[in-house]
Formats: sequence, C-alpha cells, structure tokens
Amino acid sequence: MTRLFILALLLMVQALTPAQARLSHVSINKSQFTLGEYPRLRVNIVSERSDLSRLEFVVRQGSREEKLMVEPLNNFMLLLFGVDNVTDANAELVVREYVVNQWQEYKVIPLFGGQERVAKAPSAPPRKAAELLAPESVPVAKSTPLQMAAASAANHSSGCAVEYQPGETLWRIASRYAPRWNTNVYSTMMALFDANPRAFTKGKISGLKQDVKLECPSPALLGRYPDTREARRIFEAKSLE
Repeated sequence: MTRLFILALLLMVQALTPAQARLSHVSINKSQFTLGEYPRLRVNIVSERSDLSRLEFVVRQGSREEKLMVEPLNNFMLLLFGVDNVTDANAELVVREYVVNQWQEYKVIPLFGGQERVAKAPSAPPRKAAELLAPESVPVAKSTPLQMAAASAANHSSGCAVEYQPGETLWRIASRYAPRWNTNVYSTMMALFDANPRAFTKGKISGLKQDVKLECPSPALLGRYPDTREARRIFEAKSLE
C-alpha cells in the first residue's frame, strides 16, 4: 500500500508540474508585405516540437486578431501568411505555445519596428484540451437564398473539381475559392474537408494529401458554417486533433 501511495503521489506531482517550454527562439527573418497588405513573412524558429499544431502565430491589431497559416520551409524557418489586411502601424506578431492544457504567449514582435517582448503568462482565459477536442453537436444551418445561389457555382452534382497546384495548402486553396463561393476562408476549409474525407491523411485537417482530386462542396456543406468565428473555432479544434 505504501509503495502504491508513493507512486500515486509522484504521478500527481508530475501532472501538476508545469511542462518546460520547448520553443527556444523565434524571430522575423524577412517581412514580405507592407502596411495595408496581407501579412506574409518568414520567421526563424528553434523548437524541439515537431508538431506545429502546438504553436500559434497571430497578427494582433488592437483588439482584432488573425491566426496565420504556417508552411514549413525547412527545419528552422516557417512561412506565415494570412488574408486580412494589416492596417495598424502598431500591429504585432504574437507567438503562442500550447503548454499544460492552455495557450501561453511566448513572444510579441512588432511588425513595423519597436521593442520585442517575451510574455510567458497565459495570453487569454485558458482553453483546456478537453474543451477543444471534445465532440460536440454542431447545428447545421440552413443556407440563405443568397448563399445557395452563390454556392451553386460549385455545381457539385455535375462532378465539379477544385483546381489547385501540387504543394498548395488547404488555406491557400480556400483563400482562392472563398470569394467565388461567397463565403469565408475558414468555412471554405471546413466545407472542403467535409466534402473530401479521403483526401486527408488519417482524417486530419492538416494532412491534405498531394495530387488528390478535390470535389467542390455541395451548397449544403458551404452553408453549414455561416458564422466565421464558429467556423474558425471548429477549424482550430480540428487542427489540434
């Protein structure tokens, strides 16, 4: 009994002890945009993590935030890009790391000059892994006539195929098709994911296979995620699976 009690105590202490951050360096290598344009920049990174879903790169403009998409260029450099114009001269790149079941700010870097700062405190009310990953019932919204008319351009019933180049990310594909289908990027990514389950390795939304045929989402799928914030929340939860 004593031995079991000691083992249980050790496991409890281990569970309560904060994990050490594995991200040791982040800096902007080259900014490829100017004020008023979409964010696009290369960053240097040194991290023990191989799972980039545990890192988050956000452009913060006042109270507005946009999570950037990430493309690894090599083991020490990432390409970050987004779709919202950066119009705030005081905009910042916020780097977050998922540690002990919550997101913590690692570093805040001004995009247009200024002093970097390291921020180890939690960046927002903690989002527990169980809350992010727990299955939930997502109501299927009915498409409005405008959405249905715009979505019909997809022409799913006639075997419409999404055109894209090898190596393109799901974000880049969705960024191109969202205006055509009169929806937002996050909703488009979710609709493409739902319409093409076999095109993603192990069913992971971050595992788009190369050289696969993507079918256009049906109007019903495009109308499933009418709210941008809700679509983004679901996408981010899927990205952590």
